[in-house]
Amino acid sequence: MFGSSEKEKARAYVQSRGHESVTVAGLTPEEIAKLDAAMTVGTCWVRKGEDGQLQFSEAHLPAPDPIEDERMRPFWQPFISGKGSIQIEMFDEQRMKASCLPKITVEYVGAGDREPKSYERNASKLRSYGFECMRSQREEGSGRYIEQWILFTSYHAKGPLKEAMEAKKSTNEQVDAAVAFLCQHVHFGSLDVCVQRAALVFD
Repeated sequence: MFGSSEKEKARAYVQSRGHESVTVAGLTPEEIAKLDAAMTVGTCWVRKGEDGQLQFSEAHLPAPDPIEDERMRPFWQPFISGKGSIQIEMFDEQRMKASCLPKITVEYVGAGDREPKSYERNASKLRSYGFECMRSQREEGSGRYIEQWILFTSYHAKGPLKEAMEAKKSTNEQVDAAVAFLCQHVHFGSLDVCVQRAALVFD
């Protein structure tokens, strides 16, 4: 009904609940992905158009483009032909001193925890420890996205995590203490420790 070729007509989307089911046949792979997003995660709406084809509309507004989002300012200011000024510091002095410290990234929050509200509980813990939740744009069609919880530097650590890190002297010992603490108190799929390798400098 909705496809334009015999190969496409062989494709169908089936959604069942209990003993009831709905089958929509004659779909393209793209239509199947969007219909699945509408039926399972509710990230788009679907209807039949006047031409008999499925029509989709995203249910969520896109995140603002970082380049166009005025609330992201100030950016680094350019220095062109001797005119204008160079912005030396983006953050205050205390944050600048912490900028070379390792960053900790956690993904798949709640993995391995079988409790019904595992994500909510573990995400709340990470937030209380100073982590920030960062999400990508939703993938067009499927509505999927990538989520990471990031502790940008030890300067941002809070609560028991901060206490565990401050009990150590060297940076390496602080990182080891943070990793051990998080492994003991938070359920997650993966944890990465990153250090700054390259950055813009001025003479």
